[in-house]
Amino acid sequence: MQNSSSYGAGGNYEAQANSLQPPSSDGADVVYPKIDDWLKELDSHRVRGQDGFNFAQYAPRFRTHKFIWIDQLADSQWVSVDKLAEWLDIEVGAAEAILRYATIDVKKLKRDGQQKMT
Repeated sequence: MQNSSSYGAGGNYEAQANSLQPPSSDGADVVYPKIDDWLKELDSHRVRGQDGFNFAQYAPRFRTHKFIWIDQLADSQWVSVDKLAEWLDIEVGAAEAILRYATIDVKKLKRDGQQKMT
């Protein structure tokens, strides 16, 4: 496990302990970042941010629809690219990238377990 507390988006959540989801009640001690913070990390990531989507602009739309944590996107069987694009009124390509990155990052967090806040 890396010491940087990176969630796969190349970012560092050291100073953002209040933006982390508490461990789940089912015993799986996985900490997920809030979508708002995670979208900013996507934008600043050297690879994920290179296409200029400006993912952070969508944060208010996620909040309006009560999407708070990235696992809501990746773990939900009812969120599709088309539905997300429609609900948030965003481009299908942006919705696809967001769901793809959320799925990758949630899988990484589940695999690595609890992230250290160092």
